[in-house]
Amino acid sequence: MASEVILTSQNKTMNMSDNNEFDVTQTIQLIDVIITHVNLTGVNSVLLTSANYVMDVRRVLPSNDKSLSFNNTYYPDVSFVIPPSVVKQSNSTLGIRVGFTLFQNAELFPSKKYKVYKVISAKVTGLMDNTILKDPVKFTLPANQSSMTSLSCGFWDFKASDWSTHGCIMTSQSPVMCQCNHMTNFAILITIHSQGNLNKLSTQRNNLIFLDYIS
Repeated sequence: MASEVILTSQNKTMNMSDNNEFDVTQTIQLIDVIITHVNLTGVNSVLLTSANYVMDVRRVLPSNDKSLSFNNTYYPDVSFVIPPSVVKQSNSTLGIRVGFTLFQNAELFPSKKYKVYKVISAKVTGLMDNTILKDPVKFTLPANQSSMTSLSCGFWDFKASDWSTHGCIMTSQSPVMCQCNHMTNFAILITIHSQGNLNKLSTQRNNLIFLDYIS
C-alpha cells in the first residue's frame, strides 16, 4: 500500500503520494501541479514540508526587479538564486509563480555515473525547463570532496535518464558554487575515482610537467 506524505504549512496542508511506483518524471509533474495550484489566497508565499521534500512557492509580479532566493534556516548550506531577468522571460498569463523544491536525497534520480546527495529544483510558471536564460541561475549544495573524488555541477537530463553537466559550470570550489543557463533539477555531481584511475591521472600530470621542463 502506498504511504502518503503530508506537505504542511501554516493553515495549509496538501497530500502528495509517496508511492514507490512514482518515477522522477511523475514526481516532477506532480510538483509542478502543486506549484501552480497551491492556495495562495491572502498570502504571497507558502512553505510546504515533508520528510523528503521542502517546497517554497511564491507569487511574483511580472515587474519584479529583485533576485529571488531559496534560503532556509534549517538548511544553511543550501541556496538558490534566480535573477530578475528570468521572471521577465515567463509567458504566463495566469500570474507568475516561482517554486523551489529541495529533495532531501537523490533516490528519485538514480545515476550510473555520479553520486548525488541532495537535489534542488526551481520552477517559474510560464517558462519551459529547456529555455536558455538571459542570466544564469546560481546554487550551492553540500558536497564532501576527498582525494578520491571530483565535483561538477549538473542537471537531471530526462532524455538520458541521468545527470548532465551541459550548460552548468562551477564558479567556486570552496564552498562549491554553481551556475546554469536553464531551469530544472540541479545537483553537485560527485565522481568517485578508483586508485587505478588516480595513478593514471598522476602519471599523465607528471609526463606533462616533464615535457614542459625539457621544452
